[in-house]
This record gives sequence, structure tokens and C-alpha cells, in this order.
Amino acid sequence: ELPAWTPSVGGGRPLLASQQVAPLYPPNWLAFLLPFWESIAWIMALKLAIGLLGAYLLCRSLDLAFAPALLGGVSYVLAPAVFTQFGHPYGNVLVLIPWAVLAARSIALQGEWRSVLLLAAVLGMAILGGHPESVAILTAGAVTWFGFEIARQWWAGDPGRPLLWRRVGGLAAGIALGV
Repeated sequence: ELPAWTPSVGGGRPLLASQQVAPLYPPNWLAFLLPFWESIAWIMALKLAIGLLGAYLLCRSLDLAFAPALLGGVSYVLAPAVFTQFGHPYGNVLVLIPWAVLAARSIALQGEWRSVLLLAAVLGMAILGGHPESVAILTAGAVTWFGFEIARQWWAGDPGRPLLWRRVGGLAAGIALGV
């Protein structure tokens, strides 16, 4: 049964309409499958893993070796701004920021459709995370990093310059699909 309404939570407000609950955010699905208190621990562990892996992969894409990239991932998820928000919808989106930046960077450098789909999936998941303001921060960060990578290629005289509009279109497609 879809948990659409609980009379004892939020004054009887429907859960699907609640920003705080974020019942459609994929890690939160564990709350419907496991006992409540156990599910909270697994949800937090899953968020920790998502953020750590995203930051690690972003660091690796920046040509950092294994140990510094792992340190970057651990530092990101254990930073007070991220770690203390794991129980709030803001934390749902914070752990996805490295993934969005990684996808935007990949679109700017290679323009592959798989990166467009990754950005769409990350943005869609962030929207389901239940905190619209931080989704705007995530999107702005990804677009800014994309712009930085395009500008860096442009001034370096990279042969990928003719593909600029294709890459901008890929970024726009990723955002549109995510929304």
C-alpha cells in the first residue's frame, strides 16, 4: 500500500505532498521495506555511500590518485555542512552535488549521452529529495562547472570547440530530462 496519508503525522497532511518526508526519494524506500529504526540507519549509510562515491569519482576525474581521491570523498561526506544534514531533505540533495558536477564536467569534456542521462537521473533524484532550494544550488553548481570547463577548453584552443553547441545542448537536455 502506498503511504499516501497518515493521520498522526504532520497534522494529517498527505505524505506525498510533504517536502519533509520525501517518500519518492529512492534511498527513503528502505523505510517502507525494513523496520523503522533499522531503516533509518540503512538510509543514512546509503546517503553516506552515495556522497562518498560521488566525491571520490569526481576527484578521480580530476586526475587525483586513489588515496587523495578517497580522502576527498571522505572529507566531503564528513564535512559538518553535509554530515549534520543527513536526516533532513537538504542532505538528500547535498550528497548528489558531486554526481551533478561530475556529469556536467563529463558533458563539457566528452559530450557523451550517457553523461546527459546521468545528469538527468541525478537532477530527477534531487527533485524527489524534497528540498527545492538545494536543487537550485545543485543545478547552479553543475552549470557553473560546465561553463568553467567549456571556457577552459575555449581558451586553450581545444579541437572540441566546434562541438560547443552540441555540448550545451547536452547540458540543457540533461536538465530538461531531469526536471
